[in-house]
Amino acid sequence: APGGRMDGEILSKWQYKIRGGKMIYEFESDVKIDDDILKQELGANSDTKLKNIVRTIQKEQNAIIRNTKDKILAIQGVAGSGKTSTLAAMVDYIVHKRKDQVIMLESPIEILQESAEGNVIQREIGIHTSSITVGLDAAMQEDPDVIVLSEIYNPGTIENALRATEDGLLVIVSMYATSVAAVLARLMEVFEPERREEINAMISGNLRGIVVQKLIDAADEDNRTAIYELLVNTPEMAGLLVDGKISGAVQVIRSGRRKNMCSFDNCVIAKYHAGSITGETAQAAIHHPEIRTKVEQEVAIAEARKLLKNRNQNK
Repeated sequence: APGGRMDGEILSKWQYKIRGGKMIYEFESDVKIDDDILKQELGANSDTKLKNIVRTIQKEQNAIIRNTKDKILAIQGVAGSGKTSTLAAMVDYIVHKRKDQVIMLESPIEILQESAEGNVIQREIGIHTSSITVGLDAAMQEDPDVIVLSEIYNPGTIENALRATEDGLLVIVSMYATSVAAVLARLMEVFEPERREEINAMISGNLRGIVVQKLIDAADEDNRTAIYELLVNTPEMAGLLVDGKISGAVQVIRSGRRKNMCSFDNCVIAKYHAGSITGETAQAAIHHPEIRTKVEQEVAIAEARKLLKNRNQNK
């Protein structure tokens, strides 16, 4: 048994359960979420919102990991962005679709995962292992197929995570970040200048993708929906990353949906056109001033047409 303070009990080799009488929500996705975490991430009426959000995440993001076996995938977002639920949905997809062994190093454990076709082990930093670095080193000795890290913040851990992919592992990393550019800067610029060329080459060769997400109000007002900035490491993108050209990588993303890549603004526009969000929400969520102006004009035209239609119907 792990040494030190124990806030829960190990029920089996693969399952970790929190004691204390808190409600655990269970949905069709088999993702279990602590009630306090739900309220923190999703706010009021969290139990009515989670199921739709998890289903959306599974539908829109599992494609990126379907055939990924030995790369690093980064899932990013600020507090309340839903990235914890996204990470849980991805792990849930892996253990239901593959016979993989997954080791998760978390600080703290927030969502309880269950094994299916694959097995999952959850370890909490400070309880089951002393640090993310020690936990990663130990996990790599256990021959897993997938390692999930709740946070990487120092050069040694970042480098070890990158090297783990060279041993055939899929490494999924969650980080606190607001954009793809911020993630790339954090991965690349944390190292000393004399090592940048080596690290950029590792990132270029081993990165599978980056997902940065936010939650915004959905059109039905009772739910929230996720918007994404998504980088997929194509040959064109790899060429930019090896040279450390972060601005060039961002420009490729912003230029339009290529190889499933999209910017926040492209995602917002797609959600507005699909009727998933209102025009008001779309305008507030757009980043680029020129794109915001175009959306404002589109929303104004749509409202004018609606008014004209209503007048004609009332004649």
